[in-house]
Amino acid sequence: MHVGQRVEFIGPGIFSWLPSHHTRPVPGGIYTIRDMYIDPWNGNAGLRLVEMRREVISQAGVTMEGGWLREEFRPIVSHKTDISIFQKMLKEDANVG
Repeated sequence: MHVGQRVEFIGPGIFSWLPSHHTRPVPGGIYTIRDMYIDPWNGNAGLRLVEMRREVISQAGVTMEGGWLREEFRPIVSHKTDISIFQKMLKEDANVG
């Protein structure tokens, strides 16, 4: 994954620890990575998203914006469409008849 990449939220979407007025990712929702980080308190890889901001957390001398667990997102991979095989088939078919 990288900054700027589109990702899909595949987590369970259960945020009982997060106050209800906070914006949270929705299962199946598509988001854009704004920043990636390693959580200094537990070592988990995290993502910050363009579409939502989290509260700033201060704990044990570290102050930072919260984020979301990286493992709860999957990259959206776009493939360039290649029709050359079909063009070749048409060319071969035209040469037969």
